[in-house]
Amino acid sequence: MIRSYMNLAIEMKKLTDENQFKQALDLFNEYEQKDRKQITEVAINLALKASTNLQDFQTGLDISDRYSSRIKSNNFISASLIHFFS
Repeated sequence: MIRSYMNLAIEMKKLTDENQFKQALDLFNEYEQKDRKQITEVAINLALKASTNLQDFQTGLDISDRYSSRIKSNNFISASLIHFFS
């Protein structure tokens, strides 16, 4: 089990690097259900990238809706969102 929300992003990065996008999204969802406010921008970015690679557009849209205020203020997440929609 991951000890902190910062480690969540590290574990998600490992999973996406290994093309285990579904597992990365599952991990994101698990931690999001516990405390959405603790999710880091890096984890949001990785979740959007995983959604893009899976072509799971509904999940990507749901994430962009839930974190829209944080996405607007973060250029890296905005870039992932542009890639998601292209």
